[in-house]
Amino acid sequence: MEDTFDDTFDFSFHSLTENEMALGCIDDLQNIGRSACKKLPQAFKGFIKTPLGWTIAANATQQQWQDALLAVANRIYLFPDAYDFEQQSEETVMATSGLGKQVFVRQGEYRFQSTFLENLEVHKSMYSHLQSGGGMLPIDLENKLIYWDGTDNGDTIKGFTLNNFIPKNLQFGSGSEPSVSPIYFSWKDGAEFNKYGYQIDFTALALNLVPLTTVKLTIVGTPTDTEIQVSVNSVLDGVDLLALVQADFVVSTGSVSGVTDADNDGTYVIAGTGFTSGTVNLVAASALSIPGFESAGAVAFVVAS
Repeated sequence: MEDTFDDTFDFSFHSLTENEMALGCIDDLQNIGRSACKKLPQAFKGFIKTPLGWTIAANATQQQWQDALLAVANRIYLFPDAYDFEQQSEETVMATSGLGKQVFVRQGEYRFQSTFLENLEVHKSMYSHLQSGGGMLPIDLENKLIYWDGTDNGDTIKGFTLNNFIPKNLQFGSGSEPSVSPIYFSWKDGAEFNKYGYQIDFTALALNLVPLTTVKLTIVGTPTDTEIQVSVNSVLDGVDLLALVQADFVVSTGSVSGVTDADNDGTYVIAGTGFTSGTVNLVAASALSIPGFESAGAVAFVVAS
């Protein structure tokens, strides 16, 4: 039988589609070229912790950032500047065969530890965020904000997804070193930084943003139907909160006619009429006349009948 050749077969090269390139061995390689810019992210001096999926525009104003710090839902948290910072990232994972051949397996996980030199109340506040998930926006020593976008334009700021966020036990001082509060954290996907990372100058915002501080209200003396005295102090260090105004207070009973702090010591006299036993509190942080403070909760008072 005579052999035949099917000349209808198409021997032309197949052009890969975008999806086939993404799933195959052909990467979207970018040119390296020459660059006079040598700016890389530096050691983290601080960070902002965000809810998972939280975003803000890269050109957001100081007020928009401040509003996010004061928000009730989807609040972000500006942590204090660190005392020290340590890089603990995992090495790139390679497999080595018996013949000495090495094969790339995966990139190592980004891991870090920051230590803080604050006080016991701040330590407890930071500890409340243990394994709370979410994202992180580092601020480096040059006041650059480090973030990822997921696109090629960097217009939207996203926090790096946290795999771990572990405020550790207090590290007690040795006699020659101070006691510090360590926080260990790692990122879930290094590609967020390696492929989609960005950095912007955050100097003005880093210097002017006011982190939220919780304050405690305490009833002073014996309330009457025309006067209630209440002190307002930071739960972190006991410092008096001064210069509050009448609109900052909410009394559940009676009618308020005025609020004064005659001795300028954070003890306010709330004057009015018709006070009966009830509660006194501050308005929401976003409505307070002094930015950056939030009440720990209403305090009860009793007016004798």
